[in-house]
Amino acid sequence: MFTWLQYKARDGETKYEDQPGPPFGGQCHWRSGGANHSVGLLRVIEETIPTTLIGVSIADSLDRQPVPFSASQSDLLPLLRMLFDELVKVDGMTPHDALQRIASAEPFDRYPEIVAAFKEDVG
Repeated sequence: MFTWLQYKARDGETKYEDQPGPPFGGQCHWRSGGANHSVGLLRVIEETIPTTLIGVSIADSLDRQPVPFSASQSDLLPLLRMLFDELVKVDGMTPHDALQRIASAEPFDRYPEIVAAFKEDVG
């Protein structure tokens, strides 16, 4: 059984999501399982991403490449906050340096207005 399920969204984009049910889908949720838990889940994701299938999909639609989070920009703020907190509290970066790093990384480099609004909120 494949971990990833390919599907076409309403707008015609090819998307991938974790397969519901066994072996992993619906059973592994991000919870406070510590760093080893998170690293383990990321390792499963890394090893099972259908790169060949994604490559074929991209080649078939070079003129219509989606922008990350274009349909779900509201999901970016919680991710930005989590990354910011991690960089400042755990890695010891200054808030300014943390925001610069986040703003230059994908997907946040495509949404400078979201980073700017967050910057205003944190002062």
